Amino acid sequence: MWYGREFIHFFISTRVVMTCSQQQFLLVHLSFHYYHLTPPYSRQLLPTHANGFLNQIQSLLCAIQIAKHLGRILVVDDFYVDISDMTTRTPLSRIVDFSSLTWPCQDLSHHNLNDFHVSNYSHQMIRRPVHDWLSDVMTHESKHTHLEVDCCFYLCLDRDVYRDDLISLRFDPLFYTLTHPFIHSFEKSYHVVHYRLEDDFLNYFSTLYRPQIAPDRLGIALHQSYMSSMNTITTRKHPVVIVSGYFKHLETACADTTTYTIPHGQYQYDIPCRDQCFQFVPSRQDYEKIFQHLSMVPNTTRFREIDALMDFIIATSSSASSFLGVLESSFSMAIADFNTKTSRSFHLIHLGLLDASMFPSHALLRLSF
Repeated sequence: MWYGREFIHFFISTRVVMTCSQQQFLLVHLSFHYYHLTPPYSRQLLPTHANGFLNQIQSLLCAIQIAKHLGRILVVDDFYVDISDMTTRTPLSRIVDFSSLTWPCQDLSHHNLNDFHVSNYSHQMIRRPVHDWLSDVMTHESKHTHLEVDCCFYLCLDRDVYRDDLISLRFDPLFYTLTHPFIHSFEKSYHVVHYRLEDDFLNYFSTLYRPQIAPDRLGIALHQSYMSSMNTITTRKHPVVIVSGYFKHLETACADTTTYTIPHGQYQYDIPCRDQCFQFVPSRQDYEKIFQHLSMVPNTTRFREIDALMDFIIATSSSASSFLGVLESSFSMAIADFNTKTSRSFHLIHLGLLDASMFPSHALLRLSF
């Protein structure tokens, strides 16, 4: 099953491998989707409310599996660099190094969207195995050289294959250049904590798991579990790197340093070990390079998904010795998958085990996949 609850939609299409004389394409929605109406088909664009960095990457890796099964080369639509602004689109090739993917991939900008035939099988994706769902598509839609389906994020994947693709994934060299000084500023390895206490996260999961508990009460329980877990898995021998949107706005995009100590008492859910905690903050010059690379006009708003991308690089660096995150987060689950393949330690807090009696020690899980 998919562990993230934030659903996104990617545009992706594919071309048949050398076994076919004619190129075939598959378009899969990732960051937003179209409603598919009865013939004659029409497309109604509907933005989603959640298309975070790792959700988009998960949809890409899912689409790769679909493309492999169908024998088509993948063609991907734009990447969204900030979920709060659906106009912040950039070609995925400026984010992901296509040569690192385990299947050929192209940007949708090289294709004509009107060439695609809309399939009605997208709504059948939810919690279905890839092979099962694809049997319907291949049986009824194989005659179309340009086939369009909906959000592949809903499909149940082969986790082993997904992890292999995740490990092989690389991003544009710029992002490694920007994060390299931060990673190598530590003499020894560091612990990584994915700190999820943003309001939108608590609001969503408080209703999903504990309808009787207010978001702030869930936040208190989750905060206590973080504190207990950090005291258990961290030592003073290694610093702690926080990857978190919760603390991101402590510094602006114009910060002149790449590390900072999180100040005490500025937020409701403060963290322990503050003298050891660091976070990557791109400098003004770093952001100028990012804006130029993305062909976007500079502004004062930091791009949430680009920050998450660089946090992901830091969290999966060879210097990252362990990881603490939340089971219900797509980002945390991806790091757990990565650490599973690289035999590194990780712990996940399970929100479903945070109960009204506030016993956070019950929520810390060491998971094997």
